Amino acid sequence: MLYGIDISKWQEQTPSLAGKSFVFIRASIGIMTDERYSQHYQNVREAGLVVGAYHFNATELSVKEQVETFLAKAKDADILALDVEGPEMQFTDAQARSFIYQVHQAGRKIGLYHSLSGYPRDLGQDFRWVAAWRVIPPDINWDFWQYRGSPLDLDKFDGTLEQLTALGDGMAKAVNGTTRVLASNYYRTIVAGTPIYADTAGTRMTKQGSTANCDDVGVPYGGPAGWAYIHTGSIHFDSDPEMERGFGLVKTNDPGVGKLTLKNAEQLKATASRYSACVDLNGSYNDGLAAAKAAVNAVPPKV
Repeated sequence: MLYGIDISKWQEQTPSLAGKSFVFIRASIGIMTDERYSQHYQNVREAGLVVGAYHFNATELSVKEQVETFLAKAKDADILALDVEGPEMQFTDAQARSFIYQVHQAGRKIGLYHSLSGYPRDLGQDFRWVAAWRVIPPDINWDFWQYRGSPLDLDKFDGTLEQLTALGDGMAKAVNGTTRVLASNYYRTIVAGTPIYADTAGTRMTKQGSTANCDDVGVPYGGPAGWAYIHTGSIHFDSDPEMERGFGLVKTNDPGVGKLTLKNAEQLKATASRYSACVDLNGSYNDGLAAAKAAVNAVPPKV
């Protein structure tokens, strides 16, 4: 059993994340975005927790526009969910089914949040997030259980960390000894001159030669906060003649490091064919790491 919380703009500061494995953050309401999503997202991501993003429904607005608003704001959140509630705003089953279908068409997985009372049997969602504020678990199958609503929403996940991350669609995991590396189907734009490091101590460093889209190997859960692995072509690090095969670390808050952008199916397949090395947390390199390539291949093509 894993523990987490769900938050929104009503939490002016990100609550304590001690003892938590995941946090769901409201990304959008109708066709508006939650003003504190980015703030909470950054804090949760830096803490190394699984990031969930959810959308609050609005029955009187276009479902298509709501999907577009949500995906644009949620971006690289690990797990997505649709929040269906509200006496005057609640989606009909048809609207919720359409929302979930359109998210699937965009190549993403998504779960459904709803109260235990009247929880829909199946609207095409990938997991169930059930609200039942009591000490007894819901008497229907559930993946997440929101068991308290005030003064802070508290949640449980009925599974392991691996099962939790499997609910997401963005990253596949490769294991190299004690180093957990997330190979992903995203890339980042790296601006010319941006520092690229061989380790988090900054003792071996080079700079990006020209602005380019770089394959993102992700940040491992429990790994160094504020860093991302990238593949950026064959480069040498300072004071080291060894060719590093283009794998390095960048600081995610560096102004030269762009946001994660989702790849399309063909880009994803091309990425899988190129992964042949991977960096450890300590800066050492492992040429021919088959697990990294296998992890990327394990991510379903976006069709």
